[in-house]
Amino acid sequence: MSIKKGYSLVVLVIAIAVILILSSVSITMLKTSRETMESSDFIYDLTTVEEMVKQYYAESGTLPILSETPISVPDEMKSQLDILDNENYYDLDLSKIGNVAIVDRERGFVVNEQTLRVYCKNPFIYEEKKYYTLTDEFMGREIGYHEQEEEITVAGNPIVWSKNARMRVVIPRKALSAKDEGETAEEFWENWTFRWDFGPKSIENIKTSSTARSFVYGDTLVVKTNGVYTIYVKDSEGKETTINVVVTKVDDIKPKCSVVEGQVEILDNETGIKGIYYKTRTEYDGNKEYAEDVGEGESQGRNELDFFLLGGKGANLIENMPLDVQNYNNRYTAIQEQRNTEIDRYNRLTAVEQEANLEEHQRIMQDIVDAEESLKREYPYLVDSNADQIQGQLVLYVEDQAGNATVIGDAEVISFNMLTTKYNLGTVLGR
Repeated sequence: MSIKKGYSLVVLVIAIAVILILSSVSITMLKTSRETMESSDFIYDLTTVEEMVKQYYAESGTLPILSETPISVPDEMKSQLDILDNENYYDLDLSKIGNVAIVDRERGFVVNEQTLRVYCKNPFIYEEKKYYTLTDEFMGREIGYHEQEEEITVAGNPIVWSKNARMRVVIPRKALSAKDEGETAEEFWENWTFRWDFGPKSIENIKTSSTARSFVYGDTLVVKTNGVYTIYVKDSEGKETTINVVVTKVDDIKPKCSVVEGQVEILDNETGIKGIYYKTRTEYDGNKEYAEDVGEGESQGRNELDFFLLGGKGANLIENMPLDVQNYNNRYTAIQEQRNTEIDRYNRLTAVEQEANLEEHQRIMQDIVDAEESLKREYPYLVDSNADQIQGQLVLYVEDQAGNATVIGDAEVISFNMLTTKYNLGTVLGR
């Protein structure tokens, strides 16, 4: 009996050991499985978002971003950035790229303007290391450049409204290999051919086009019209490639401004008006006289934009003029109340008291007159709201979203009443 009990005890010990081993293996496999799933989710999310961004960019010519202001990336992310990135990174707006089915929308996706490489602000932690993108190390690839073909890209296609597009053909690895081989850039690229033309063109069409222009690697291609541009590249081995670039954010047309039958007309059918700024005609003429003074050496190459901008852009019409009206009205009302109060006080005095207070009364009334004159000097365009005199005239600086600008009021008479009729800037008291 004792032998059977001993045997049973041994079996029990062995069984427990096996269970512990199996449990340990199961826990390890569970952990590995969970890490594998999370890694797969991370790869899927980054790959999916990056492909959707490229598709969106190809179709629209812009990036699906939250703001046109570049952001700063975390210091920990910088070691994982693609060396071909430029300095501009933007927060992605996932809502702009459709109903993207990704696992974790809270990663905080960021895109680089030049490479369209996608990163995430909230890193994925794997084996105690933070990953902000799909690095070579994370993907198990050999680190460093590979001898392989690379895509020819075009950098500089504006994603915000600009007066022109300053684009450049980029072939980074080839450019780097020139340095590795000890050649100068000119020597390396002299056996390459680069051409570009407006409109979609085939290889044969752009080679024979009379409007196509040749350029060398590193040149800036300045584009002033929206549309499709074709870039042709022939490498030193004779391989030919064309790239179509869709430019959609160029506007080099000034806003259209005029005075028609006493009404101010300001239009911009391209990008829209960004801002309207104002100065008095007296201030503008003072700038003009200064700039045209040969003795100051400021006259050469100046125009009405330069004349206006001397001393700053001025005040924003829509934002600041209503405040001018409000301030003027408040001070005007206070001055009238002071005048009425003083006259009423003086009239209630007896003849003897009036004689004794005459000098003080005259001083108070003169102070009120001085305050009124000071107000008129500060706001001549509100006092003379019809601009019957030159002191009441205004000059406007009108700027569109692309930075194109024009001045109105140099050759025309612009009054406050014209502007408030159109933009509802307020009503001036006492006019």
